Amino acid sequence: MVFCRGCGKEIHESARSCPHCGAQQKVNSKGESDREVSGVLLFLFGFLYLFFKGWFKAGLVYMLICFVWCCLAHHAALCQEICRLD
Repeated sequence: MVFCRGCGKEIHESARSCPHCGAQQKVNSKGESDREVSGVLLFLFGFLYLFFKGWFKAGLVYMLICFVWCCLAHHAALCQEICRLD
């Protein structure tokens, strides 16, 4: 269940319009939820939020962790590609 964009009442997640107020609802055609997209953006750009809040040390640590994580993912993809070429 999700909440209506117009009146805030609970409606079925596949409803195109609210049965209570008739407001049109956004339906994700690809099956991706906004929560998944915002989670990825928070993971990638969370350090900006920490800097904005004034937590500079936490922002630097978060940025370092994200950098190392991205480097590991890139390295793993590169290793897989090299193994396919052999």
